[in-house]
Amino acid sequence: MTVRGAVLAAALGVPMLAGVAGPASAAWVVDAKGRCVAQWSPDSLVRGPTAMLMAPTAPFRNAAGVFAYAPPPEPSGKGFDFWEPVVAVLSGTAGVIDTGVWLGTGLADTVTGGYFAIAPYHATQLSLDPLIPPLTSDAQRRAIEAKRPDPCGRIGGSF
Repeated sequence: MTVRGAVLAAALGVPMLAGVAGPASAAWVVDAKGRCVAQWSPDSLVRGPTAMLMAPTAPFRNAAGVFAYAPPPEPSGKGFDFWEPVVAVLSGTAGVIDTGVWLGTGLADTVTGGYFAIAPYHATQLSLDPLIPPLTSDAQRRAIEAKRPDPCGRIGGSF
């Protein structure tokens, strides 16, 4: 590999994809008030590059979330819900905005070494799991989040 190729691979995050750098995370701890809070750690240095790497996946993950987190169909209802694909397209479009936010905040986290944890938590995780769609009601969002662990590993915890 030439020097130019090595620099290009480093810039594109190939070491991160190859597992040289672990997933981006801060040291998550439970504070005295029982909240899950992030503390800066050396792992925080990869928050920004991970957010920028995951940014292009946001529209697809938002659209997939519509189908993954949709309420089950009612037994007496018709077989196909016309609105789910429409909402998926709208959520994917909103995901384009997430892409810009994740790129910008990822750049800010890269410059600051992840100290301020500017990028959203879900942007800093190497994952292709569906995201909770932005068009979800607050009650549905709380119900979905209650079933998922927070960064401290507690089910239904808040951070």
